[in-house]
Amino acid sequence: MPKINRNSFETNIFHIMSQGINQEYIFDKEQDKRKYRKLLFLHNRNFEVEIIAYCIMGNHVHLLIESNKIENMSNFMHQINMEYAIYYNKNRNRVGYVFRSRYKSEPINTEKYLINCIHYIHNNPIKAHICKEKSKYLYSSYNPKIKENEKINKKWKENYYYKEDNDEITSFICTKEEKEQEIEETIKDYKGNEKELAKIIKILLDKKVSMRKIEKIFNIDKKKIKRLVEKYTC
Repeated sequence: MPKINRNSFETNIFHIMSQGINQEYIFDKEQDKRKYRKLLFLHNRNFEVEIIAYCIMGNHVHLLIESNKIENMSNFMHQINMEYAIYYNKNRNRVGYVFRSRYKSEPINTEKYLINCIHYIHNNPIKAHICKEKSKYLYSSYNPKIKENEKINKKWKENYYYKEDNDEITSFICTKEEKEQEIEETIKDYKGNEKELAKIIKILLDKKVSMRKIEKIFNIDKKKIKRLVEKYTC
């Protein structure tokens, strides 16, 4: 979606993405993810913010929140990211910025977009090959066993979490920045042999990365790409 001045939004639901500086893995330990999750539910009521969905990954976090006032959303994000940065620096014996500039936010204007966004957020661990089932990931709102998840308003879970529709999920359009990051993380898995290369190419094709871009990334032509995919993934 195009970037819009936050003051012009005609919705009170937003998709937020906050990333580590230089794409660093600022949530690389279990205790880090637990700390950030704790901060979410420690401060959301204070700032009158409703958490609809979340997923804490290694170097970024996705949030879907409801907030009637833009300033409440901004203050909420400032508070939790500031407290997490203090915690992170203290535990790593470091100084400096922890998060990359300002968080990114997008308005959610339709019910279809809302459903797509919820599933996009919950599918992050699957796309990153961390787990095969959404319910197995401990640091997202989809997991029913996490105590903090009980604090999420039941209406969101009952009406939207479990509306499984593959067409709806895949039609969600993430930001260009998120797509580029996803491509980079996928390419990191490439080990150098043909079988691994074919696997990575198939994943990129499934993510709607163009053939031309794949040719450029790996410096191979379209014929070889098709041959590898047919040989190792069919």
